[in-house]
Amino acid sequence: MEIIGIFILVLVVLLAMIGLGGGAFWILGFLLNVKVSFEGACLLFIALLLLRMANS
Repeated sequence: MEIIGIFILVLVVLLAMIGLGGGAFWILGFLLNVKVSFEGACLLFIALLLLRMANS
């Protein structure tokens, strides 16, 4: 469980760095609420990163 918590923290920092800003906190809340799996969190991050790249 600690590993997942660390991963989510890193995920939020990365999202903030790529410019989603406050959206990162909403995503953190979403992940905590649905208790998404490690794989699901990875897929979500990849999808968001691809969307961010496509928009720029």
